[in-house]
Amino acid sequence: MVKVMTCSGKNAAMCSKFVYLGSMLTPDATAQGEIRRRAAIAWTVFGDLDRIWKSHTITWKLKGRLFSALVLSIMLYNAQVWPLVKDYTAFLEGIYTRMIKSLYTRATRMKTDSKQTKALLTKKIDLLKLLHLPTMHGLPWQKRMRWVGHALRRADSDLSKVEVKKELALSLKPWTKYLLGDVKELNIRSLKALEDISKKQGYIVPYKKQRNYTQN
Repeated sequence: MVKVMTCSGKNAAMCSKFVYLGSMLTPDATAQGEIRRRAAIAWTVFGDLDRIWKSHTITWKLKGRLFSALVLSIMLYNAQVWPLVKDYTAFLEGIYTRMIKSLYTRATRMKTDSKQTKALLTKKIDLLKLLHLPTMHGLPWQKRMRWVGHALRRADSDLSKVEVKKELALSLKPWTKYLLGDVKELNIRSLKALEDISKKQGYIVPYKKQRNYTQN
């Protein structure tokens, strides 16, 4: 057992989880706690911006941009390293859907009865177009690929590149499986090809997934 000391020389108290560099670390090494914590923080920020969502002078497009910059950026902070299993993906999709519905409801001052709620659910894609927002499906995927691309274009001696290449060699790890699936979907034949592409482009833009983004 390793003893951790405080600056005053006392033994640090034991804890089951803690936040380090903006992310929650837990003994089970999963992302569940961090994803839920991020969602809660994002909901708080979303509520604090209520006046913006209700404003009639701010365009839908600008509201979408503000939502992406101020809310989504918080909810998906560090998502590039999350091993996103099916349950986590469904949870994020649900939060995203409810936020978009809530934004629309606040902006139009609609009463949320069951019929209106059903209408909003069936028109989710229309709301994404209205706000010029992407689907949730491609967002963690894009963050993961861009992050890896940035790391691989660095010098061979750079620690971030060294560690990423070590992770890529561990094909059985959940995060690496997701990344290798991303690489396959982009029709990149090998990790060497992935590194070559990242050096040329500076980062990897998931063109195929961008089809999920709504356009004008």
